[in-house]
Formats: sequence, C-alpha cells, structure tokens
Amino acid sequence: MQSPFSLIYISLQQYLQKVLPNLALIACNTRQWEADNRPPLAYPFVLIDFTDFTFQDLANEVQTVNGCIDIVLGFKSMSSASTLSPDAVLQQALSYLDAEWQLQQALQGWQPIDAMGCLSRISTTAIPNKKQLQLRQIRYSIAFTDFSTKRSKQKIRTGINVVS
Repeated sequence: MQSPFSLIYISLQQYLQKVLPNLALIACNTRQWEADNRPPLAYPFVLIDFTDFTFQDLANEVQTVNGCIDIVLGFKSMSSASTLSPDAVLQQALSYLDAEWQLQQALQGWQPIDAMGCLSRISTTAIPNKKQLQLRQIRYSIAFTDFSTKRSKQKIRTGINVVS
C-alpha cells in the first residue's frame, strides 16, 4: 500500500483496536446502517471515511494536503434516557456518549504516520436514522505534505547548440 489514505486507514484501524478493544467492528464507511441487504453490523462500531480534501501545489510537484477524517461511532439504542429511567438504565442509554469521549481522548493529537500532522477534532454531530441507532459523527482535520509525485531536477540534453 502506498496511498497515504490507505496507510492512515490501516494505522487508525490498528490503533483503535488497541486503545478501544470493546469496538466490535472498524471498517470503511459505506453508510452500512442504511441498507437492509448488507451484512449485519456488529455493535459498537466505528466507520472511517476521508472527506473534503484539498491540495495545494508547492515546488517540484509537491503538494500540501488538508482534509477531514470522519469517524462514525454507532450503537444500538437499547434504553431510554429520561428522568423516569433508573440509574442503571440511564447509564446504559448514555454509554454511547462515554464511548465518544473515549474516542476523542484517544484521537485528539494522535499522529497516524510519522511526518504527518496530528488529528484535531473540528466537529461532532448526531446522524439521524430510521434504524433506532445512536450514530455520532466525529470529524478530525489532518494535514500533511505529499512528496509522492516530487520531480527531481534533471539536466536535459537537447542536442541544440546555441551560437552567438
């Protein structure tokens, strides 16, 4: 694998398995929760996507890269978080928020690959759905310099002599 996105994904997947071992599934985000004909999801899950990337040219075909890594954290809704809920039920109902906090603590400032920037949370939002799931999208920014297409300076002989 050579793509920086593949390398970030693998690094992120391995890191999350180590620091959040209670996650049942870590996968690429293809909006699996929306389709009935896809394999069932395991809960809790994390789905990863790369979005809103921009590229700016530097010298010699080198580019700066800025974008977002979107993490969707998903839980089945099992209980009610109302004022009528007993403490044990309330704790279970809000466990997804604790998991989101643990994810944030693990990822804020984390560097997926040497010579790359660190993750920085920029937003979090609930994702509405019809499947009675608690879905939270946490968006992290990342920046790095892409040297993969850097051109080296070469002297090119043209065979043309200039006479003055």
